[in-house]
Amino acid sequence: GGHTPDALAEAAGYRDVAEKLRKFSSGSPDHVKLKDWLNSINCERYFAKLVNAGFDNIKLIAENPLTDEELNELGIPRNKMGDRKKLKTGQNIEKFLSDDEAQGSGASESEEEGSDEDSEEDSEEGSGDSEEESD
Repeated sequence: GGHTPDALAEAAGYRDVAEKLRKFSSGSPDHVKLKDWLNSINCERYFAKLVNAGFDNIKLIAENPLTDEELNELGIPRNKMGDRKKLKTGQNIEKFLSDDEAQGSGASESEEEGSDEDSEEDSEEGSGDSEEESD
């Protein structure tokens, strides 16, 4: 301990900040995913701004993309056009919404397609056999 953000804040005399940080760090998984997403687009420095403004649910951010106005209110610099664009478009965000769903769905669909192709081939062979029998 001692180097966690809440400990540092308290050591510096920011009691309220320390309290707030403890609430956050007690870890709603949304914050973990939010931070992971921001890291992936090199915008992790805005994590506290987003969380403090109530944008701490990555699902909501994905469903309701941030606007220019919100970015201004969050204090994200206007000259950081790249960062603003990534935050507005939610770049990569779907990868962090739910790890399980994202990986699971793709594989099973392609398997089903494969089995359909096989069944068509079988039916063709079947029709060939029946013709031979009639001879």
